[in-house]
Amino acid sequence: TQFDFVGWTSGSGIANYSEREYWQVLTAEQYLLNTTADFLPPVGDYLPIGRPYPDVAMLAHNFVVEVFGAGEQLVDGTSASSPAFSGLISRLNSVRLNNGCPPLGLFGPLMYKMYQDCPTCFVDLTVGCSNSTENGDCPSDVKAYCATTGYDVIYGLGLPNYGEMSNYIRRDCLTRKKNGMFKTIVFG
Repeated sequence: TQFDFVGWTSGSGIANYSEREYWQVLTAEQYLLNTTADFLPPVGDYLPIGRPYPDVAMLAHNFVVEVFGAGEQLVDGTSASSPAFSGLISRLNSVRLNNGCPPLGLFGPLMYKMYQDCPTCFVDLTVGCSNSTENGDCPSDVKAYCATTGYDVIYGLGLPNYGEMSNYIRRDCLTRKKNGMFKTIVFG
């Protein structure tokens, strides 16, 4: 099985109705400046200051879940990827707590900072296109958005690399503790 490309249209693009978050501004501006018209939908099909999505790529096909009273079932899409990503964040919180630091808090700003500071924290995926915008499907001869090197609106920051993210979180935690940026938390 190959997991390094978009196998079907997923939620991706630039929102028409919500503006980008402050932590997305730099990556979104760089993406739009460095992306050719061939990799964007027609002007008017997206809001140039809109919120780009997704933030990251996750596996989202044929996840086996246990449904109470119904046994194992396969799920796809955000029903699969959102709980998996939440689990990853929970494990990163454990790294902080086990090193005497407070929980992560709002993860978006940290994740985009991590992308800038730690190139190996995300695996860059560069193949795949979407044929849809919030306005609907594009004509058959038009691609809405295509993946490119670095941040893009097909895969966001890329596929999270838990091992590298965990190392980044641990180093950040220990540096902040050493510099007195927060008090040590002791459980028990």
